[in-house]
Amino acid sequence: MDSGLVNAVVPVVITLLGTMTIGLVGGWFKFYLERRSVRFAIYAEIQALVLIIRKREYLEGMIETIKEFEEGKYKKGTCVIYSASIDPSYCRVYSALVSTLGSLPADAAQLVVIFYQLIDSVVRDLSPGGQLHEGTDDVTVFNEASDLLSKALRVAEELQRIEHGGLWLQVKRLLRLESRDSLIHSLRNGSA
Repeated sequence: MDSGLVNAVVPVVITLLGTMTIGLVGGWFKFYLERRSVRFAIYAEIQALVLIIRKREYLEGMIETIKEFEEGKYKKGTCVIYSASIDPSYCRVYSALVSTLGSLPADAAQLVVIFYQLIDSVVRDLSPGGQLHEGTDDVTVFNEASDLLSKALRVAEELQRIEHGGLWLQVKRLLRLESRDSLIHSLRNGSA
């Protein structure tokens, strides 16, 4: 083979391989950062919703109303109203990122969808037009809503367990790469 041809082709091949390698690594890194951002944003919204639910004691209020029904506090036919002012955009992060859920691990994506479906059902009950907002004398409506809200909180706890148990998170902790922001830490532990 002609040495002039080899001298001309080798640099071109090396340049092409280098460009392709850099492109692949850059594309993978961009995908990794987007996936991580989606995960953090959705998990943060879920943590915020759980914090609000617990702080405002929605589940406890429903359980208390169920006990009052069972104790006979309400006469037959008395409609009990249980409502909350919930902004329709309460799940704006989820709504904006729903098309990117495929970037989450499959088990986490499934739990995220389940969480929002359960919460959305309760929100509909508590909002204008919903059974609890309009008032009901049927304790089963309160039982169903409290059961759905309780399940949503358990799903959120499972998501937090998955997040805290991930291998990458454990490696970051070992290497002290994770931020030690006290607010985030307290929100993750539910102590805020």
